[in-house]
Amino acid sequence: MARRNKYDVLVILTNNAALIWKEARGIAPDSAADKLDDAMLEWQSELTITLRIWIDKGLAMTTGELILARANLGAVVESWLKFFYCVYYDDYCKNPIT
Repeated sequence: MARRNKYDVLVILTNNAALIWKEARGIAPDSAADKLDDAMLEWQSELTITLRIWIDKGLAMTTGELILARANLGAVVESWLKFFYCVYYDDYCKNPIT
């Protein structure tokens, strides 16, 4: 079996998470499922796949491309944070950090 690189593993894990949680009703409480419906999880997969552009460019990026790469990476991180917020929303409401 061929060894996968870290990017391929990241894409697979992201796609799997998005597919599972896209239909969150029955897995998550209704309040969390409502938030997941609005979270645009399909963007999470698309943004992760788009990271390939910057990996392929390597060190030969212009300043503008580097800014776009950082924005892409920031959007991926923000999307994952939004995902975890949605999934753990009810737990947080039961025991908020004060």
